[in-house]
Order: sequence, then C-alpha cells, then structure tokens
Amino acid sequence: MMFKKIIILLILFFTGTIYSQEVNYTIKNLKINNEYSNFGTTFYGENKVVYASPRKKSFIIRNVWKGNNQPFLDLFVGDMAEDGELMNVTNFSNNINTRYHEADVAFTKDKKTVYFSRNNYFNKKYTVDTTGVNLIQLYRAKINGNGEWTNIEPMPFNNDNYQTGHPTLSADEKTLYFISDMPGGIGKTDVYKAEINENGTIGEAINLGAKINTPEREMFASISGNDELYFSSDGRDDGLGGLDVYVSKITGNDFSEPKNLGKPINSDRDDFSFILNYESRRGYFSSNRNGGKGDDDIYTFEQEIPIVFECTQIVNGTVTELNSGRLLPGSLVVLQDENGNELGREIADKNAEFSFKVNCNEAFNLIGTKEYYSSDSEEFFSTEGKDLFVPLQLISEEFIVERGKCLIKINPIYFDFDKSYIRPDAEIELNKVVDVMKKYPDLIIEGGSHTDSRGTFKYNESLSSRRAKSTVQYIIEHGINANRISAKGYGERQLVNGCADGVRCSEKEHQFNRRTEFVIVNYEEIKHKYPEICPPTAVSTQQQIEEDFDIIVDPKIIKEREIEAYNNQFEKRDDKLLIRINPIYFDLNSSYLRDDALKELYSVIKIMEKYPKLIIECGSHTDSRASKKYNDWLSDRRAKRTIEYIISKGISSDRISGKGYGERVLTNNCSDGVKCKDYEHQQNRRTEFVILNPEAAKN
Repeated sequence: MMFKKIIILLILFFTGTIYSQEVNYTIKNLKINNEYSNFGTTFYGENKVVYASPRKKSFIIRNVWKGNNQPFLDLFVGDMAEDGELMNVTNFSNNINTRYHEADVAFTKDKKTVYFSRNNYFNKKYTVDTTGVNLIQLYRAKINGNGEWTNIEPMPFNNDNYQTGHPTLSADEKTLYFISDMPGGIGKTDVYKAEINENGTIGEAINLGAKINTPEREMFASISGNDELYFSSDGRDDGLGGLDVYVSKITGNDFSEPKNLGKPINSDRDDFSFILNYESRRGYFSSNRNGGKGDDDIYTFEQEIPIVFECTQIVNGTVTELNSGRLLPGSLVVLQDENGNELGREIADKNAEFSFKVNCNEAFNLIGTKEYYSSDSEEFFSTEGKDLFVPLQLISEEFIVERGKCLIKINPIYFDFDKSYIRPDAEIELNKVVDVMKKYPDLIIEGGSHTDSRGTFKYNESLSSRRAKSTVQYIIEHGINANRISAKGYGERQLVNGCADGVRCSEKEHQFNRRTEFVIVNYEEIKHKYPEICPPTAVSTQQQIEEDFDIIVDPKIIKEREIEAYNNQFEKRDDKLLIRINPIYFDLNSSYLRDDALKELYSVIKIMEKYPKLIIECGSHTDSRASKKYNDWLSDRRAKRTIEYIISKGISSDRISGKGYGERVLTNNCSDGVKCKDYEHQQNRRTEFVILNPEAAKN
C-alpha cells in the first residue's frame, strides 16, 4: 500500500481554445534525452537551461528509487545552442543536489536566488508523513560571493503531510507561484501563490481559485513574458489526453480563461513544463508522448506567432453639467465604435455614473444626452492594464442669452388669431417653464409677450398683455408661487428686427417678433449659486491680446523663432524628414501603448493639427533577435496600434499609414549572429514618423 502511494505522489510531482489557430510551433526532441525521465526545464540567464535528469547509477551506495527503478533525479545545467540543443551539460550544484530527488527550479533575474523542489530532506534529516511516505517540498537558496548556493531553507507553508513544489516567479518577482496538494484545495493538486515581501519573507499560500484549478491535477506552473501563466492540467474538457499545457494571462488579481495550446505542444499523453523566452520565441517543454526516447523527454520549439489574448477592460464615467459640476442622473450614455456603430447604451444611475466593458487597444466614442442639455461626446482609446475614466459634461440648454437677456429656453408659443387662451401645443412649452422653476426655487421671472408691428399700436398692447397674463396664470396654476412670476405685454415696442410700421417684410420676418419670453429678472443674484444658468462666454487669451494690445515684434525675431520651432518639431535623417519625438518603447513582446508612449504620440498629434496638410508614415522596427517572421508580425502590430490611437484623436486616416519593417532596417551592425549589448539592440527597436510630403511642414 505504501509503495503504491509513493508511485502516485511521484507521478503527481514529476511527470480561450487555440485549436482553431494554425500550427504555430516547430518542435524537436533533444539529443540529451535517454531511456530515463528528463524534464522540468528552466531558463538560467540568457543562454543556459537547468533541467532534471536521473544521475548515473552508483555501485557503492543504493541511489535507485523504488518507484520506477530509475536513479534519483538531480539538477543539471547546459548551454543553449542556436537550434535549442543543450550542450556542455554539467551538474548544477553539489550543495543543492542530494542523494534524493531535486527538480523544478525558478531563478530570480539576477541569478542570486533559486527556488527548487526536493524530497523532504533538510539538514541531513529524512522526514516522512504519518503513513511513512517522504513527500516533495519547496526550498529556497541564495548564492554567496564564491558562486556557491548556500542558506538553503524550506518554505514556511511546507508541511510533512502534504507536498509543495514546481515554483515560478511573477514578472516583477514579488509573487511566488507553486503547486500543492495541501488540504482545502479544489483538486488533487492546485496552483497557489504567495507574496514575497521586501524583507524576503514569504506570505501565506493562496489558492488561485476555480478559474485555474479543477478537481483533477494542475501542475508545472511557469510564468513568461508579461505575466502569462503556463501550467499543465488533466481536468479540462478540451484536453487532448493526459496533462495538457494551458496558458492564462494574469492581470492584477484576475486571470483570463485558460487556453489550451493545442497541437503539436499537446498530445494524447502527458505534456508539461512549458517555458518560453519572449525575445527569441525559443522554448522547451517535456512529454512522455509516443516516439520519445525515454519515460519523459525534453523538446525544444520555436513559436512562430505569439498567442493573442482576449483583453477587456471597464470604462467608467460620470455625467455632469459643465459649468456647475452638478451631477446629471438619468442621462443617456451611448457607446460607439470608431466607425460610429452603436455597441451599447446605459442610463446614468442615481450618482450619475455609468460603466461599459470594452475590448483593449481599440478606439471608442461615448455620447451623453439629457433633455434640456446639449450632448457631449468623448473619444478614448482603451489600453490594457490602465484604468479608464471618461467624464461627460453636458451644457444646460434650459437657458439662453438673447439680446443681452437671460431667458428660459423654449420653443415658440403660438396663439390662435386674436386669441389669448393656451393651446395644447403651448402647454408643452409652458410645462418646461414650470419644470425649470421647480428645479431652481430661487428663480424669479417675467413672462413677456410680444407682437409684430401689424395692427394698431393700442390693439397690439392689449393683445400682448392678455397673452402674457394667460401664460403666467397657467404657470401659477401648476404650482409656482405668484410672487416668483410677473406678466407684461410689450406689444410692438421691442421688435427684434427692423420690421416696423410701413416696412415691407416677409411673413417669416414678422414671425420673429411674435414671441413669448420668460426673462430671469434676478440673474445677478443667483448666477453664482447656479453657474449653469446663462454662463458668461469665455474670451480667449488671443482675443484679449488682439483687443487690448498692439504688439510690434521685429520680423527678424519672428523668423528666428519660426526656425527654432521647426527644428524642435522636425529632424532630417538619411534624406528623410521625421517628426522629432523621444523614443517610443513597448513592453517585451507587446504592442500595447504605455503611458510614456502616449505622451510622445500627443506631440505627434499636435504637430499634425498644426500642419493640416502633413501626411506621415508610422514605421515600426524591431531588433534582430527572434525570427524574421515574428519580428515582421510584431512590428506590424505595433505600427497598427500606434496609428489607431492617432486616428482616434481626430487625425484623418487619409493622412497616416502604418508599416512594420521588422529587422530589415537596422541602425547598427546588430544583425543575426552578431553579439551586441542590450542598449545596442534597443537602438533598433524604434518607431519613426516619416513625413511623406515635406513641403507641407513649411509655414
């Protein structure tokens, strides 16, 4: 019984869907494989790989494990050849390797700390669980000044009665991910995480939850690139058989739905220990698939095209009145794509807030509307990992300034000929006045009625007075205090055009004079309390200068300043005229626009606005590392993302094109096979804005 449990435990610890995508990997079985079990690769710096393999049998001491009659596992290290083969293989460390199992390691980027799996053997003490079985545990070691691994310590969540192992580190090295069958999990083995504190202590173990873990086995976790979690599972419906490799994108505390990597990485047998170098697109995985050399073999692969993850994020916002900042609950907010197609609509809640779920790296438009307010629209570009808040500000249309007076804005009120009673169509407009006065209880208004110049002066006075009184009475009867409203008939005394007696005018011109107005008579008293009521029109600084000053500047100085501005905005390079900006950087293997990139693109947008005839090409370049096919693909994506953002900010698509050059236009000699430092490769990773019609850049 005990023997059976050992076998089961060692098998556990040492062993969106992508099926529709094209075959994306070329794989090869490594020459170092033999009849035994070789597996569990980890990158050790830029050009070395550490893996687990049985040591040679000894005839002096027994070092064969009863579980499979193979020698115990040790850690080995080899140099990576260009084709992925491992050369010059040596024992990794005599301090870490013991006479028992060691496998599955994770290194910090500075190669000064290692996490590794080992039998429960510490300080030369061999410990078993309550049933007499020695389990796998997770340890950490540090390197000393002599390059030796020392200070080996067990992880605080280790326990003699359950297993921990398969370590990997987050991209920022602040989180340790590992596998365990500790009590309280979801399946037979689950993926966990623990925070690595600044002082080096380890936080509590936290299960990653049901999005990652299943009732079966999740194991062999590894993190590559921008926190992409690879792991193996045999508990998912889309598996091909045995353990399959899956990937999930980590964003904060959330994980994307795991995707099966499909063939040829996965087979109908166990496939696991997947690692990937995101610059070279070279990686390794292990498998016991048919056609191998031993129990488990190590395979190397090249990834042609990276996996594209579905990315969504939430855009939040509020709707307020522009001048007062007052919240406007009940506003309608419509989400559109960059072509104006409606994607969704929401009514702002009681706090005037709204929320939409959108795809990352796309351009959108939000439109806010509310009765009696002007609409507002805001364009935005969604960026992965960046919180989006897009406020909408509407301007009150309940008021209007005409002829120097602040009025309640309504449509014309019509009366039947020679009548003063309120028609049904007039009631609609008067109800608006009632609503406004209830909304602003400090408002005092005058209802003034006007006629055109036709008819006698006396008749027009009388008719306008009766109409004014009728409208005011209607408003009072609908709940407005009579002290807040007065009526006045102006007859033909305040014509808005020149259509006085004896002047020939059209019917339309006479209609302008037949009007009913509701004037705010206490505007000066309430304008500070309600700044949205007839806000004063802002005058630009340029207008003030033009109105108040006469500036005389030496034409020579003007010309010098124009030349200086030109040189600050443009630069010549290799007979090409380019927009002068600071370098635009992308995260490794990413085409997402970072905040520092957006600042530079803002400068490009401003220059294109200043020179409206400018036509440019956005050219994206990579260094020579990774395959040519991959570099072409990545540079195309980066160029596309960049021009999408610029177009989303109002620049016509006719004025900008994008092109990915990959590694075809290097600025130095760092081509394939040439050893260069990272800063030299960085010089080739660039985005340029070439002006296709340089004459348009001249004032």
